[in-house]
Amino acid sequence: MKIIGLKEDEHGLHVILSISNNSNEKSEGVLLVMLGYEDSFVAENDKSYIFKRFKVYSQQVLQISPKREENLEVILPRDSDMKRILIMYFLKSDFKGLEENSDQIVLKKEDVIWVQTWVN
Repeated sequence: MKIIGLKEDEHGLHVILSISNNSNEKSEGVLLVMLGYEDSFVAENDKSYIFKRFKVYSQQVLQISPKREENLEVILPRDSDMKRILIMYFLKSDFKGLEENSDQIVLKKEDVIWVQTWVN
């Protein structure tokens, strides 16, 4: 998964994301878009990623066909206080939803892939 484009226009900030499924089976997971501000940060230990003080912008179930690469566009509203965008793909479709303003999110490394980009 990688961010392949980022542009701003009158409609907001457009993030173009490329996500691949290299397996022979359909992948179904949950795509999370989170917004980071001045005090947000990411930490990790041997088993987990810890995401602190992010605002959950959206979450949706996403299916990717075997041996396919999909490009997705996420349009975010303008927000001059936002410092980064973090996009996660949780590899299990039974993922439990997150509160919109979770102060801390802890996820096992084996269950998630993620990318981020800095803005402003």
